[in-house]
Amino acid sequence: MHRMLENLGNPQNGLKYIHVAGTNGKGSICTMLSSILVECNYKVGLFVSPFVVNFRERMQINGKMISKADFTRLLSSTIPFIKSENESATEFEVITAIAFQWFRDQLCDIVILETGLGGRLDATNIVKSTLISVIASISFDHTEILGKTIKKITTEKCGIIKPGSTTVLYPNQRREVYSVVSEMCKSKNSKLLIPDLSDIRIVKKDIKGTNLISNEIEYHLPLLGIHQVKNISVVFAILDELEKLGWKIKPADKRRAIENIKIPARIEIFSEHPLIILDGAHNPSGIDALVKVIKDYVTEKRVFAIFGMLSKKNWRVCLKKIAPFLTKIIVTKPNHIMACEPYVLADFLSGMGCEVIVETENKIALKNALSICNKDDALLIFGSLYLASEIRPKLIEYFKFYDNI
Repeated sequence: MHRMLENLGNPQNGLKYIHVAGTNGKGSICTMLSSILVECNYKVGLFVSPFVVNFRERMQINGKMISKADFTRLLSSTIPFIKSENESATEFEVITAIAFQWFRDQLCDIVILETGLGGRLDATNIVKSTLISVIASISFDHTEILGKTIKKITTEKCGIIKPGSTTVLYPNQRREVYSVVSEMCKSKNSKLLIPDLSDIRIVKKDIKGTNLISNEIEYHLPLLGIHQVKNISVVFAILDELEKLGWKIKPADKRRAIENIKIPARIEIFSEHPLIILDGAHNPSGIDALVKVIKDYVTEKRVFAIFGMLSKKNWRVCLKKIAPFLTKIIVTKPNHIMACEPYVLADFLSGMGCEVIVETENKIALKNALSICNKDDALLIFGSLYLASEIRPKLIEYFKFYDNI
C-alpha cells in the first residue's frame, strides 16, 4: 500500500478521517454518521465494505456511489502501480487506493473510513492521522486471521488508534475489550470516550423503529434492535466531539437525517404482513441481535427462514442460537466460492430436530418461502451479505420497494 500510494501521489494525505473498526455495526455507524454530516451541508466521503447491491457502493460521496466513468478512469490510472517487485495488490487494496484518489479529487470535507478486516494491518490503516478513531462492537469473527481470543481480536482492531487522537468505543462490551482499548489509548495518548447509555431514554419501540430522547431532543430511529440504539449512541459521541473541534452540527439537521436513515440488509423490513426481514447477520453476535428482534417483535407468529452462509463462518453456533425460534428453514447457497453446501446445513439442522427444506437456487428458495407465508407469519432471510445482495433485488421487484441506492 505504501509503495502503490506513493506512486499515485499519496492521495490519502491531506484528508480528514473518521476511521471505524469492529466486528459488528461498523457499516451502520458509518452510514448514520455520513447521513447526518451530509444533512449538515458537508461534502462527505464514505468507504464501506462489503457491498450489498452494487460493487461501486463501497465508495460514496454524499450518498451517491462513484460513477462508472470515474471508477474506470481511476482503475486505469492505478493498474500500472498494483504490482511491485514480486508483490501483487489485492482487490481490496486496489479499491482502497481508488477511493483515496476519488475523495481527494472531489475535495471531500471529511471521509468516513470503514476497515475491511481487523485494523492494524488493514489497507485503510495507511492513513497517518484521524480526527476520531471508532471501535465498534467486538466479538468472534475472522479468528483464523485476527486471533482466537477477544483480547487478540481487540488488539488488531485497536491498530487504527492514532497518537493524540480521540477514540470512541461502543458501550457494553466485554471486560477484555475495555482493558485492551484503555491500554492502547493510554499508550497512544488518545482520549477515550465511551457513550453513557443512561443519557438515552427509549420512549417507544415497535416494528417501525425506536423513538428515543437524547439531550432533551426526541429522535425517531427507523432501525430495529437495541444494538442500533447503541450504535447511534456512538454516533452522538462522535458528533459531540466534532462540534468541539469546530464542526457545525445543527440539532434540526441531525434529527432530520436520523429519521430518514436507510441501511440495506441491516434488519431491513420489506413487508409487515407478512413480516419480511432481510439481514446480513453472518456471525454469532449478529445472530444474537436478530434473535433479540424475534423475541421483541415476532412473538405469536410462525417464523420461516431462508438461510445460507459461507463455510468459514461459525454457522453451527449461529444455527444453534436461532433455530429454536424458527418454524421451518429453507437452506440455500450464496453465489460465492466459499459458500457452505445446503445439504451440509440441512444435515446439521435435521440432527437438531428442525423442519428443513433444501433449495440450492436462492431465487426458488424465496419463491417457495413466500408461497407458504400467510399474512400473520414472519420470514427472515439471513446468514450472509452475499445472500442478501442476491435476494434483495428480487424483494424490491416483488414488493415494488423503493431502492435509494
